[in-house]
Amino acid sequence: MILKKLHKLILKNKRLLQGCFGFALLAIVIMKSHPRELYEQMLGAPLLYMIPLIIFYHFISITSWSLGIYSLIKRMKPGGIKQLISSSFKLQIFSIVAPGRIGDFALLYFLKDTYTYGQTSAVLLIDKLITLSVNITLASIGIGIFFSWGHSLTLISIMIAGFAILLWIIFKCPQNYFNIGIISRIIKKLEGFRVEINATVIDYKGIGINLALTVFRYILAGISVLLLLMIFGVNVSLVKIILIQAIIQLATFVPLTIMGIGVLEALCVYFFGMVGVASETILAIGLWGRAIYLGLIFSIYLFWIWKKQQNKPKSQVKAITL
Repeated sequence: MILKKLHKLILKNKRLLQGCFGFALLAIVIMKSHPRELYEQMLGAPLLYMIPLIIFYHFISITSWSLGIYSLIKRMKPGGIKQLISSSFKLQIFSIVAPGRIGDFALLYFLKDTYTYGQTSAVLLIDKLITLSVNITLASIGIGIFFSWGHSLTLISIMIAGFAILLWIIFKCPQNYFNIGIISRIIKKLEGFRVEINATVIDYKGIGINLALTVFRYILAGISVLLLLMIFGVNVSLVKIILIQAIIQLATFVPLTIMGIGVLEALCVYFFGMVGVASETILAIGLWGRAIYLGLIFSIYLFWIWKKQQNKPKSQVKAITL
């Protein structure tokens, strides 16, 4: 009885607990990583270069993701690329509060007047599978280089087996195969979902474009970090940066904290320390990067609110001002 109440209490306050755990972990990482040097690095950070670089990276990254989604969804209804890009920027607001990386599914709401929920869900599912495939492949190479190829082969084997099972469940598993409650209900819903997938995204040209853009985003992220490190006077191989980022991103898929706060910083200190980057340097880059990103999200939010106000009928606007 006590355990049941405790479980309910944890679920009720899950996001608060995740936030507290994240900030506690971040505080520990900072205290263990020369706080005085970190303070000096933060004060002396060349923000004149960092701010435009980080904003430019996010702008290109979000736009390229939108184009990847469009490559899969355009066969249903050509056009609407501006709406999709605009919606992708709005999604960044939800990414702050959504666990793991499921904030992208808010796209269902933004595109509800253009595509059905089934169509958008099918596209997002394929996009996630492509992203996860690239992420695991790069992370496996990184694990092989930094640790052992045995661990790398294990991860690849798990990936292949996991994808095989997942694809079988999505495309082939009959409705009456499982009699377990929740699994049976999921399979039942997949019956109609399979029709949407087959009609929506089984387009090898679109999948190829999405895959190319996904790889491009990983390279772009690596180049951005490389330039930030160079600004701080540190030189690291671009290939190693990309592989390290893939390992870190794979680890942050698990929603332990909000926005990966604390977890991301701890992993960056550990992995970039392996290639000779001082903990205070990578923390300064990471913390300023978070602050600039949140500033960008806040700006998008204010612009979104302003646009909604502008699009309201004048009578409603007057009523609000009164």
